[in-house]
Amino acid sequence: MADINDVSSLILILSLGTSLFILSLLAILLLQIRQHEIGIYLALGESKRNIIIQFIIEMSIVAIIAITLSLPTNHFIFSQISHRIVVQEMANIQIEGRTNAIQEGNTVFSKDEQLLDWFVPEVREIEE
Repeated sequence: MADINDVSSLILILSLGTSLFILSLLAILLLQIRQHEIGIYLALGESKRNIIIQFIIEMSIVAIIAITLSLPTNHFIFSQISHRIVVQEMANIQIEGRTNAIQEGNTVFSKDEQLLDWFVPEVREIEE
């Protein structure tokens, strides 16, 4: 179990680092594309501070919208993935530990193991 936690922590750190790097590149690209607009604001007498605040507010609004839309989507996707992983791991534990367990697809059939019955709804016992 510690291995799974280590791998998930590593994936989280790598994905956060990659995301920050990509967002930084996008912010730099945004500033380069809008260089003409920044020049016009400066020519009209706008202060550099107000221009920076405007860009920060724009990026914050986009980030808030993106986070708001991604949270329900991520919850749905990862709940499905985690459910499948748990079903597979529980089935592997039962099959490795018991010789009288049979796996067909996502369904595990067993004579005397009750653990999967309460944890995974797709599992049922074989009655003699």
